[in-house]
Amino acid sequence: MYHARPEFERFLSYSERIATLQSELPDDKYTSCRIQCLYEERSRIRDHSRNSAVKHATEWLLERNVDTVYVGELTNVLDMHWSADVNEKNHAFWSHRQLLERIELTLGDVGIAVEEVSEADSSSECPKCGSNDVTRTGDSFRCHECELEDHSDVAGAWNIMQSEVGPMARPAALCVERNRDAPSNGAYWKLNEHDWIPAEFGEQSRSFDQPSVSEPASSQPG
Repeated sequence: MYHARPEFERFLSYSERIATLQSELPDDKYTSCRIQCLYEERSRIRDHSRNSAVKHATEWLLERNVDTVYVGELTNVLDMHWSADVNEKNHAFWSHRQLLERIELTLGDVGIAVEEVSEADSSSECPKCGSNDVTRTGDSFRCHECELEDHSDVAGAWNIMQSEVGPMARPAALCVERNRDAPSNGAYWKLNEHDWIPAEFGEQSRSFDQPSVSEPASSQPG
């Protein structure tokens, strides 16, 4: 689990600053040097965190002799998602198609196969007991049959793993942000602004200070 919430909050802080500067432009102006610099800085920071996560995951998988990786394919899933925040994460921050291309390129270079699997309805049933009597609210997933409580994305990934790999497949980190089945063998990672480092359970759900946005050196409108 890569804890990217602080990075997403940093991305949003850049977006808010850009929107504020755009609102202050004269009617005949659409951008400025300052706005362009902020766009570039936002993209640079986002790309670094995303690409370094893929590189880190590739090294982690190689150490465990993994030969195939299944990646969620989000066609029709993003368009129907009810959360604007989730859609912004996938479209703007993670930039899902670019992320898939990076995964396929990086893993392909070391001989790991990548197969895309649709995520449609992947969390509509319980991965533990197979019941359809489930409730998904935001990131929370609950089965009313066996009372499994899980992160909805983990439940979906668990179902995909079982359908592709077999019924014994199980996520390394079953209950994200819950102090249950929390492993201590490197399933959680956080970014220290440069590298992804191991995170103790609980750190991935801890509140972070709002990241600051530095002003670019050139601040004159252009």
